[in-house]
Amino acid sequence: MDTLNPPLHDSEEWHKEANVQKALVATLLDRGWRILSVKDTASREGGIDVIADRDGQTMGAEVKGYPTVGYADPKRADEKKKAKPQGQAANWYAKAISSAP
Repeated sequence: MDTLNPPLHDSEEWHKEANVQKALVATLLDRGWRILSVKDTASREGGIDVIADRDGQTMGAEVKGYPTVGYADPKRADEKKKAKPQGQAANWYAKAISSAP
């Protein structure tokens, strides 16, 4: 599998959270990591998104996609978000980094 261009999830854009997570898992596997758990991004399952181990080291990763102007929730598909994607992205990535212990 080409880890830089993994197959997309549900034919969506590469920057969707599920696709970013899929690329991360594929890359970790290619580099010899054993995947211990992967959270379901679609259900917004809580906890650490990806947990893996290799050579006695355990790693947890928070996965973030790039925000869109609309909502992923089908009930709100016709609405646009008030926040701009660039501002949301900076906030989301900062939270992902600060969630590391």
